Amino acid sequence: MNLTELRFLRGPNRYARQPCLMAVIELGHDIPPTPLPEAAAALLASLAGPALARHATAVHLVCALAQALQRAAGCTTAFWTVRQEHGWPQRYRIALGYRIEALAESALEQSMQITARLLQGQAADADAAAALSSLRLLAQQHATPPGAAAIARAALARRIPLQTLAEPGQPAQLGWGYRQQRLHVADAAEMDCMGAEPARQAAGALLDTLFPHGGDGRIPVIAVAGTNGKTTTTRMLGHALTRAGLRTGIATTEGIHVAGQQIDEGDCTGYWSARMVLEAAHAEVAVLETARGGLLKRGLGFDRCDVAVMLNVSADHLGMDGVHSVEELAEVKSVVARSARRAAVLNAEDGHCVAMRARLGRGVEVIYFSMDHAAPVLLRHLAQGGRGVYLQDGRIMLASQGRHRPLIGVNAMPAALGGHAMHNVANAMAATAALIGAGHAPELAVAGLASFVSDAAGNPLRANLFEAGGIAILVDYAHNSAACASLVAMARSLCSGRLRAVITVPGDRRDCDLADIGRICGGGFDELLVYEAEPRGRPPGDTADHLLAGARQAGVGWSDAEPDVRQALARMLARCQPGDMLVFTCGGSLDDLVAVLRPLYPEAAQTVARQLG
Repeated sequence: MNLTELRFLRGPNRYARQPCLMAVIELGHDIPPTPLPEAAAALLASLAGPALARHATAVHLVCALAQALQRAAGCTTAFWTVRQEHGWPQRYRIALGYRIEALAESALEQSMQITARLLQGQAADADAAAALSSLRLLAQQHATPPGAAAIARAALARRIPLQTLAEPGQPAQLGWGYRQQRLHVADAAEMDCMGAEPARQAAGALLDTLFPHGGDGRIPVIAVAGTNGKTTTTRMLGHALTRAGLRTGIATTEGIHVAGQQIDEGDCTGYWSARMVLEAAHAEVAVLETARGGLLKRGLGFDRCDVAVMLNVSADHLGMDGVHSVEELAEVKSVVARSARRAAVLNAEDGHCVAMRARLGRGVEVIYFSMDHAAPVLLRHLAQGGRGVYLQDGRIMLASQGRHRPLIGVNAMPAALGGHAMHNVANAMAATAALIGAGHAPELAVAGLASFVSDAAGNPLRANLFEAGGIAILVDYAHNSAACASLVAMARSLCSGRLRAVITVPGDRRDCDLADIGRICGGGFDELLVYEAEPRGRPPGDTADHLLAGARQAGVGWSDAEPDVRQALARMLARCQPGDMLVFTCGGSLDDLVAVLRPLYPEAAQTVARQLG
């Protein structure tokens, strides 16, 4: 029995609303999954009931023991779950509730050792006694002082966000953004000597002082999730809210910006990035791109949001982190929808998004958006008095309380590229619905969409269009089948000449996914050159081989591999003629494009560089 992976999901996650330890346990081939030996089955029956024990595995016993050990050490935990990994009969993914991380990890390790002895037919009473003794000591070492515990309980009762900052001895943060208060150790120390009831009263009085009139210290939060379009939608929302005069914090794959200033760079779509935005003392509103990876690694960086936006769910990153199907991927992303407390914006044309409605909290409004004004889900929703945003006759429309109102034409939105970038129209409708769901006037969305430009400055690597010597250059981040299909459609719509593409895909996709992307690109582009930027465990050339195999199956006119991105761009640019379009799927930065253009088309290179700042 081996523990192959362990991580702490500190926010709402795939398994629960509360923090939990997630681990992957592999049973050796010498350990049959069932049935358990008599002594092990009897112990499990005493811990979890006879019904479970009849069909349980050794991993179930491990979890039940780990929970029991934590409880015996003084830390109550609410749950544990076991899931067999798809396609791996000896591999199990578990989730275990906890209050103290170090205690939970030790309890899991000790329970694995005890279970191993039981499976070998050996007595484990002495091991259990030793484990319990060490765990109780660990619980004492990590115990929260009484005063701090009283404040934490009072904050939970008031739903005031509480997060302990990184360094020991540093103040804790109550509330978010500009409404936050920092609480030092000294503020709670005097409560340590009080009884339980006086400490409770003192904690309540302190919170009343910090947050008068029953305030909870929260700022509005909009969380954006989905397979494609998250970054653009987040930036559209941030742009509109900033134009409205709000100090807006946004987190995207392109970094963290608060009140127009970048405070972090890189992919900032997970737990720590959300916390960084919410810790920013001058942020008045937060818009958080929330990606699958962050949800699986640490859970949500917030307990709830005002508005959750679910753009779409399609195949991406399958076969990774225990997610093997689109249905499982939708389950992960639904964590964001379930965190909504005011409104959830759902794609009426995506069955996975529509299904999330059943998992929303009580009283959460559903606002649908749809590219099809006659989508059945949308029509039923509107007939029942619900609100929706949809596209009709080239205009974004708002339906509310039985009235249908035009908001803005597609041609008036720069990001739509004259109606050629229809995926950005969908993103714009989702952003509009989110602003309305957050309580803003529709005019705010209109003003934002009319001025939002998807260029290298405002939205890098998302439908960025340039021109060099009569050759159109379209740069996009497309890296899965659905995104590549949208990219092909946009490029075909924009260009009547030859379409030549330089593409890459991260190597951690499945072989079948790489081949599918290759078929889409091979069927849509006239010529294709593949480079490799992120092999992620694949040998050199392997990613390109799978992409090209798919492209040639689709009948692409000409294709080749060129490992280096700059050489690939230079080669394909040399094949282009005025009137052609070069499509570049870029997962890094535009610096490579600037470097290739500079000696050949210096003015074009200067334009790109100027947008990059």
